[in-house]
Amino acid sequence: MLFSDAQRAIPGFLLITTLVAVYIGLSPARADDWVINPLTGITALAFCLLAFARIALGVPNRVAKRIWVGLIGVFCTVAAAQFIEPYSHALQQSFGIDDVADCVLLIVSPITLWMIAKFDPPPIMARNLFLFGFLMQSVATILDILNASLELHGHQNVAAIDVITDFGQFAALQVYLIGVAVFLLSLRYHRLARAAGVKKLGELSRYLLVRLNLANRAGGSSQRERRPGYGAGLWWARLINWLPIAARQIRDQQDRAIRWQVTDIFCLGWRQGLDASAYYRFGLYHRLKYNRAGGYLTNSETSNGLFGAIDHLLAKQACEQAPDFSDRLSLATFCEAQDLPHLPTLLAAENGRLDYTSVISPEMLGRDLLAVPRFTGKDDRWGRSTQIMPFSGRGRFSQLAAGAWLILQKPDCPSDLSAMAGDALAVVRVVTCRTKNGDIDATHGLLRLVRRGKSGRKRGAESDQMLAGISALAAPVDMMDGQIGEAVVDQPRRVLERYVRHPETDSPIAGLTVPRWSDIKALACKAHDRCPGRFVIGWDIVYRDDGIAILGATASPDVELLQSAYEQPIGDSLLAQPILDFLQILNAVPQPGQHQLDAKLTRTHI
Repeated sequence: MLFSDAQRAIPGFLLITTLVAVYIGLSPARADDWVINPLTGITALAFCLLAFARIALGVPNRVAKRIWVGLIGVFCTVAAAQFIEPYSHALQQSFGIDDVADCVLLIVSPITLWMIAKFDPPPIMARNLFLFGFLMQSVATILDILNASLELHGHQNVAAIDVITDFGQFAALQVYLIGVAVFLLSLRYHRLARAAGVKKLGELSRYLLVRLNLANRAGGSSQRERRPGYGAGLWWARLINWLPIAARQIRDQQDRAIRWQVTDIFCLGWRQGLDASAYYRFGLYHRLKYNRAGGYLTNSETSNGLFGAIDHLLAKQACEQAPDFSDRLSLATFCEAQDLPHLPTLLAAENGRLDYTSVISPEMLGRDLLAVPRFTGKDDRWGRSTQIMPFSGRGRFSQLAAGAWLILQKPDCPSDLSAMAGDALAVVRVVTCRTKNGDIDATHGLLRLVRRGKSGRKRGAESDQMLAGISALAAPVDMMDGQIGEAVVDQPRRVLERYVRHPETDSPIAGLTVPRWSDIKALACKAHDRCPGRFVIGWDIVYRDDGIAILGATASPDVELLQSAYEQPIGDSLLAQPILDFLQILNAVPQPGQHQLDAKLTRTHI
């Protein structure tokens, strides 16, 4: 959060202080000096903190360092003058401390701006903000001097001019504060991109998500997610929800005290913008993983604009509309048009009404069937009743009384996996991505075992209760030979155990090999090649009597599950470099209302 979420904290600070200043300025009571001036002093102190941050990031030369140290001294003097003014009118009349501070700041500002532009050049946006703040400060200072001159010559002091003067000085310092914040954010991006590269992929993505306004441009975020304070509220809610569930378990297993876990979570929130869910799911309580936290991505970035913005860029280059994977009937139409094997739909259920979509026989309906929702959400979570439902027996269609569902034949489970999977549905997830050269690479693979909650065998009552809640497992697959690793819990997400053996059948999971792994990868890459407008696609492939078939696809695969299963950040995976390449392209595209880019950023090479 240090430089990516700072853009959320600074506007909140500015908004609150501005609203208080406007309210006091417009109120009939004469209390504006007692509130607006201290607010101006607080803003000046905030400027000093950002100036310290600029020095901490490293200045290009000694002169630049002296300039920033001098600015800290000047703004500390301004803050002291603003705090003293409401409490000492006698001191103000004797020494003119208010006018002196304003005049000193007015004289120092143009000299400092010229020296900064020469020895520590800021980006264009920050430079324009500095100039606009200087203009506001000049007008406010002139009005202040004029008002003091009128009062000195016996004229009645105009209250409106006094209020406008105080508010103008306050607003000018706020503009300076915004300019320094923009300067620091640009420097942080430059430093991340040049030095850290893929190791800071998550932090870099969160920064550009805010800077380029990708969430609103791609239409990925909902209206609720755009509300002020939503992100901070969600962060606190996850902290409150996760601590009672995982803190004691990690304390007992990893010998990590709860107070240090909480400290780690706050540090992650401040430095990388991650929350308690990421801390426990990614295993960041291990120091090695904690030190690589900048490379982790969350679904909040990928599904709320990051992948959507890259898809939009590719669609414009391909001049072709990308297929809609959120509608499974549209996906089936796409597979038929491209001659790709897919699992055909037998029936479509719409609010309890059944429609035949293909030629079926009574024998087909007599077998175990699979019900999947026609429209999929962006959360990409399997194993819930709203996502997938293997069902059989009498009255099974009555379970589909509401919503839009598709009825398919339940896929087969190959003999190599049947002893381990039991009656669970075996789905192979393959994540493919398009590089900037147009090649298709398979980056991740998962074996997802979707089951209905039931109690385990040969376990105690506590284990039975836990197993009854587990509805889906996911195990990483080695991309070279298809070997399966330890499984993690896909649903529900708050179970942190890893399984070498299946918790229900007690058969080994790790060490098995996914059957026909080369064919599955080839099918996923072939299907992605037919979608020129998509950057990343998660393909769900199942087995049937005559081979393999596509069950579903999503343009926003669950990156949190991938990182949890593989025990490594996206920044260390095959997906990292393609994401960085397209982030560089997105950053080089001028934004609406922007005539040219920041020179520091356009010279960046990732």
